[in-house]
Amino acid sequence: MAIASTYPVSSHWELAAETIAVKIRWFGLLVGYLLVNFDEHAAEHQPILNAILSLGAVYALMDTYYSLRGRVFLGRYPLSISVMEALFIGLLCFYNGGLESSFRYYYLLSLVCCAIRYSSRVTYATYALHCTSCLALYLALPEEQRRPIVLVLTVVVLGWVTWASDAMALLLKHVGDHLARLNSALRENQAQLEARIADRTRELQESQAHVLQQEKMAAFGLLAAGIAHEVGNPLTSISSLVQMWQRRECDSYTGEKLTLVSGQLQRIQTILRELTNFSRPASTERAKVALHDILREALGIAKYYKRTKEGISSRTFPSSCRCWTACAISSFRCS
Repeated sequence: MAIASTYPVSSHWELAAETIAVKIRWFGLLVGYLLVNFDEHAAEHQPILNAILSLGAVYALMDTYYSLRGRVFLGRYPLSISVMEALFIGLLCFYNGGLESSFRYYYLLSLVCCAIRYSSRVTYATYALHCTSCLALYLALPEEQRRPIVLVLTVVVLGWVTWASDAMALLLKHVGDHLARLNSALRENQAQLEARIADRTRELQESQAHVLQQEKMAAFGLLAAGIAHEVGNPLTSISSLVQMWQRRECDSYTGEKLTLVSGQLQRIQTILRELTNFSRPASTERAKVALHDILREALGIAKYYKRTKEGISSRTFPSSCRCWTACAISSFRCS
């Protein structure tokens, strides 16, 4: 918990760069131990060089520990790392041949690690510290081991590596930022697409439910039309009989009951008519029809009715209204 409070959570780029830097450090330490213990030129100062490399191993262990915890060791103080590395590499070179030592290449590894981990300003500041380390090493060497051309060449190579590493690191950072923005936009578009799909799915389900309701209403309309038709036929016959009984002479009690029955029959007919109108498709189209054709069709149907006692022998209809009424009454009698 103390580590989490001291060092904030690092970004993905910093953690990836830290992983690369840790691997480079361990590779450098392994190569350093091989040079110190198997090179004859380093036999004179072998204990000192091993001690210096051991200090570097301790630092690499701390760096690895923080990297595994998702932190950057001394991430708030990058120049302190550069100072330690400049001193570390300078001591290795001092006890192993000066500026011509094989450990001078560690300056290059340090600059590469700094470029991929930190900003350009920190990288060039590290380059200045390494140049100072090289100059101090040059001045600490005996007079006969000083070669100005080696110092100049080392400074030039370090500057070239600093520029190249910083340019490459900036390019990688820009690419990483661009990919991060693209991933963020992709996630937003994915979320919007999922929301639209959910909306369309909900609308489709609502439409399906509406269509199903319409189908139920249509089926109910057909059922209502069938019921109205089947009930209407016998109801018409009953109504005709009631009307015929009302025309005959009867007592007041029978007339009252017949009137009550007639009213209830009219009420039932009204309900059936409303039910039929409800089940019938709505249409505002008007057209002229021939009453003669309608009556001919009705009489053509009536003559095949099972309960018909007398067939209809004539298809000729008179033109007067009285004759139309007679034809209608005869059709009711036939039913």
